[in-house]
Amino acid sequence: MFKINYKELPQNYRLRLARQCRFKKSKEFAESIGVATTNYSSHESGSRGIRDSMLKKYCTALEANYAWVKSGEGVCYDNPQLQGLIDEWITAEHKPQTQEFYLPAFNTEVLKVIITKMHAHNKNYTPAEEAAIIAKAYAEILAVSKDEAEQLQVADVATTAILKFLDTVNAGKNPS
Repeated sequence: MFKINYKELPQNYRLRLARQCRFKKSKEFAESIGVATTNYSSHESGSRGIRDSMLKKYCTALEANYAWVKSGEGVCYDNPQLQGLIDEWITAEHKPQTQEFYLPAFNTEVLKVIITKMHAHNKNYTPAEEAAIIAKAYAEILAVSKDEAEQLQVADVATTAILKFLDTVNAGKNPS
């Protein structure tokens, strides 16, 4: 079974997962706790760091486990149904799409580079779009090399190229 170590995911990504269990839109959550939407969005996207006091405020409002959101320790929710949602989302978002991804193991360091780059891009992708970006980036990386060290070197460039391509397509321009 495919499993991701939550400790390896960026803190802002864990915050987004916790928020999605309670609020569909980040704006709804930010407004519910009296935080400026832009401030919360920058925390969730990873473009700004999160002070401990704010992270604790977010976790309290979401009824999420602070240690999990901060460092990936334990579980996000004691409620098995909510924790099950997170486990399902993360598995669906990052599950390899082809058998080729299983050669020899899914490189979590490469996955971290792709996710971090994608979230730094400051776009609000749907889970399906994120999964497609990750799958495409990983496929491009595997096409270049099966060596883990080389994959790590290529991850940033491949992900950047895919995100620029998506920007061009979304802007209605003809990509070159």
